[in-house]
Amino acid sequence: MPGTRYSRYLQFILLLCDLILLNVSLFLSYLYVFRNLRYILEERYIILCLFYNMTWILVSYIMQLYGVNRYSSSQNIIIRLTKVLFVHAFIMLSIVFIVKFYFVSRYMVIHFYGLFFILAALFRALLIPLAKWYRKAGFNYRKIIIIGAGSIGNEVMNAFTSDLSIGLKFLGFFDDHPEHCLHKDKIIGVVEEAKEFAVSNNVDEVIVALPDIADQKIKDLINFCENHLVRIKIVPDYYRHFPHRVYFDFFGSIPLLYAREEPLQGLTNRLLKRGFDLIFSALVILLIFPWFVPLIGLLIKMGSKGPVFFGQKRSGLNNKVFKMWKFRTMIMNSEADNLQAIKDDQRITPIGRFLRKTNLDEMPQFINVFIGDMSVIGPRPHMLKHTEEYSKIIDNYMVRHFVKPGLTGWAQVTGYRGETGQPEKMVKRVERDVWYIENWSFFLDLKIVILTIASMIKGDENAV
Repeated sequence: MPGTRYSRYLQFILLLCDLILLNVSLFLSYLYVFRNLRYILEERYIILCLFYNMTWILVSYIMQLYGVNRYSSSQNIIIRLTKVLFVHAFIMLSIVFIVKFYFVSRYMVIHFYGLFFILAALFRALLIPLAKWYRKAGFNYRKIIIIGAGSIGNEVMNAFTSDLSIGLKFLGFFDDHPEHCLHKDKIIGVVEEAKEFAVSNNVDEVIVALPDIADQKIKDLINFCENHLVRIKIVPDYYRHFPHRVYFDFFGSIPLLYAREEPLQGLTNRLLKRGFDLIFSALVILLIFPWFVPLIGLLIKMGSKGPVFFGQKRSGLNNKVFKMWKFRTMIMNSEADNLQAIKDDQRITPIGRFLRKTNLDEMPQFINVFIGDMSVIGPRPHMLKHTEEYSKIIDNYMVRHFVKPGLTGWAQVTGYRGETGQPEKMVKRVERDVWYIENWSFFLDLKIVILTIASMIKGDENAV
């Protein structure tokens, strides 16, 4: 008989396998560095093993490494493993430093975490498709019914039945108005009949996809299911307000839905980003500006009359106006604040074309970063005229201003730098800017920095 419940021992089995891989990695790393089996039998190695094992159990429990289910994607599982490894490494290195385990080599630590990550990731890479194959073959499935056969209920059914490897067996709909349903052949009965059906057919989960106006029916279903040991899940009726993905939080005991996740709303993340901005901009100002600015300034002066720097009002954080600085790349003209540069623009000087091609014209903005108007990474600040125009015709355009603008950004390193005269191009840029805001991480910022430097070296074909 195919199983219908999750294995109660799955989390324990996963933990046990990880501990085996951890100890194998530790043994091989220790042996590789010290080249002597004699050290493995010493008390200090045993103490080290205990520290590593106990810390792993503690960290994985706190960070819920094994709290995955059949809905979890392979990517999320690997990301969760990586986070736990980073925390484990930080704690263990702190312990080693405090206790002064003089026999612990940094090379051993590097080898251990590299080997352990590879083994643990490979283990999951093999386990996940095996589990999916097992469910697809008809084992370890969960029987579900859906209350409500409207548009929301149909979306839920399509999500569950499109991938058999999830291990969910859809038995049918229950709805009081079958005449309005899209899949009448899948309707078993009315809502009240779902209770008896769930009990007599050993249904594992009841998914409620009724509108909020069916409040009393939903309450009755919740009470019935919980009193008969049937798990119940409710699809919130938020599609009228949030047609796309939403996020969930609590304000005290009050549930809140919000349109997007913003990692930079967290104080720790904001401090980390600001610290990086200050250190990065300070190093550039102290180490590069003293010789670079006079050199570029001389070339600009030799190429055309006018100031070395060009300041322009731009839209910043929360749409506040600030003055952004650049090296002047054009001849002096009255259209600089209204007319965006285009390809083969006659106003651009020869040295200006080089500066734009290599992004070096943006270097003075490290001053903006240092004083807090900008960040190293973020959506590029637009002219006030563009902000006013595009905010009226492009959805989510103003979302870009939830964070500080940057010298470079995700849109720029993915092909959307330079001229944005066409609304279609601006839509794509806005999509990437919003994606960056929703997916920010310190490592993403480092990736964008590296991609920007690479673009500066080879030259950007989109630069104008």
